[in-house]
Amino acid sequence: MTLHQLDKLSSIALSVISTFAIITGGIFGLVEYMGHKEDLRKSASLNLVTNYHSDVYLKNTEKLQNIWSNHYPNLIILSNDNILHNKEKIIAYNKFVIEMVSKESISQEIINILNFYERVAICVEAQLCDKEVIDNFFLNDGRTFFNKFYPYICALRNQWQDNKLWFKPETYFKPGITLCN
Repeated sequence: MTLHQLDKLSSIALSVISTFAIITGGIFGLVEYMGHKEDLRKSASLNLVTNYHSDVYLKNTEKLQNIWSNHYPNLIILSNDNILHNKEKIIAYNKFVIEMVSKESISQEIINILNFYERVAICVEAQLCDKEVIDNFFLNDGRTFFNKFYPYICALRNQWQDNKLWFKPETYFKPGITLCN
């Protein structure tokens, strides 16, 4: 083998090794980036959990739960009323919720929780939060909240003439179900 051939062979070997090193480094960097991105998602999710358990949201949630518990016997009477048909029960439930919210002056607490759930839904939709973490912490509470207060949410949409108001959290917590007709 001549010196020129050795030089050419070493140049090819060096190019192959360099290409391999660049590809390996790129893959390693991508794996590191994906791990870092996942850590950031989990961190953002845990920040929402911490925020939810702060005084403001915790007090709002406790107040809503206590008021709901106080009115629960009336709701049981309403649901056990055999005279009312299903459609009439839905209308009576809607009226019950709207009157309870008005009587107890809990509109602001409901709006605070709705705005929080909207941030949760946007965070997941934008893939800034880890969906599994968010689902584990908020899915059951969010669904229960929407099941309880959908008549008031619908009333606000009508009052403010905005059918998309809190639509993101509605579709996140109640996918495939339209709360307001």
